[in-house]
Amino acid sequence: MEKEIWKLTHENLDLKHDLDSLVSFITVAKQTGKWNTKQLQLKTLLLDRIIGGNNDKIHSSVPLHKDIEHRDKHIKVLQAEIEHLRKMQIDLSKQVFRLMVNLFNQISFI
Repeated sequence: MEKEIWKLTHENLDLKHDLDSLVSFITVAKQTGKWNTKQLQLKTLLLDRIIGGNNDKIHSSVPLHKDIEHRDKHIKVLQAEIEHLRKMQIDLSKQVFRLMVNLFNQISFI
């Protein structure tokens, strides 16, 4: 029984260590914009379970800035498209209004 308690206690400590390491890893990634996997020291979890893929394929410091830049460019494209659609909507509304005025004038004229 003591052996099981000792084993569970140490497993719990290792899990707490991994949790602290992951929190630190995520904090640094958010601050720097880089996944610095070399500083991540895990005891119970495999890095590929956290990040995905093979550890050899992951660069030690993968920049997140490119993903953010790509997202920002996509947002700008979508905003420009929204603006274009708004202008089209305004133009179409004006055309419909003019058509209705013309139709009303024709009906009133008769």
